[in-house]
Amino acid sequence: MLWNIRKKFHIIIFNIAKEYFYEIMKLKPEDIETIILMKSQGIEVDKIAARFKVSRRRIYQVLKSKKIKKPGRKRMRVPEDVAKMILCFHRKGLSIDSIKRELEIRGIKISRYKVWITIYEAKFEMFRTICTEIYNKWKQVIIILILMIPYNRKFLRLLLVLDVKNCKILNWGLYPSIRLIDVIGVIRKSITQYKPEETVIFISKTPPLVPTRGKKNRLTRYLDNTGISYQWLPSSITKRARRGLLKMIRSNLGNAGDVEEIKRWISTEGIKLIEDKCHECKLLLKIKEAEVDEVS
Repeated sequence: MLWNIRKKFHIIIFNIAKEYFYEIMKLKPEDIETIILMKSQGIEVDKIAARFKVSRRRIYQVLKSKKIKKPGRKRMRVPEDVAKMILCFHRKGLSIDSIKRELEIRGIKISRYKVWITIYEAKFEMFRTICTEIYNKWKQVIIILILMIPYNRKFLRLLLVLDVKNCKILNWGLYPSIRLIDVIGVIRKSITQYKPEETVIFISKTPPLVPTRGKKNRLTRYLDNTGISYQWLPSSITKRARRGLLKMIRSNLGNAGDVEEIKRWISTEGIKLIEDKCHECKLLLKIKEAEVDEVS
């Protein structure tokens, strides 16, 4: 009897906590402007809350703070001098465990995760700088992405060639398995209106795009022969944008019957949705909005 009461109590507490955190995470940073605009237009808080499916209290909280608060504790930053030591050891070729041991010898206690995240954030910032410089330098900036769409317990590969500056899908293809010759064919059709000397292509380091042996493959040799410059992006950097685009596609695609139906949806609705979500790819390129505005 007592055990059942305790179990029910834990379930109630869990559901309350689940609803609370779900409501916090439901709103996105871009929703703030919409909420403030709706309020300035005289729309009642009840209607705004119903529009975003959150409580009135949550809307008042956003109107007061003007920002979306994330649940949980704030992550403690690694001190700057310790971060410099970690990066120095990393440049010398030490592994994460070796760096952790070296710091412990010097009396610095730090978790393996914090060593890893310090190295990752440094790489993140480095690629943001590189990508911003490239974005500002070239007239046409194109990115090639491959998204894995679940279908019949397998995956279909959606190949996208996206003009990032103009937020426009130049070409796309849907394949059960993708080869470099398919990628080259899609690129060839996409860049006919662009001058090679004014174009740069960002390529995600995901199979089959990345060379498996040596530094060159069929794709890179084709780009060299046509005079098009390219920049590799690590898959860990592109993961966030690919995940965001894939989540959007899956939520809107629904239960498609067959491959032809998926292709029809992509050509009629999917392309427009991806182009509207082009900011995901600008986030991927690590370009700040102010810098994008200066270029445009």
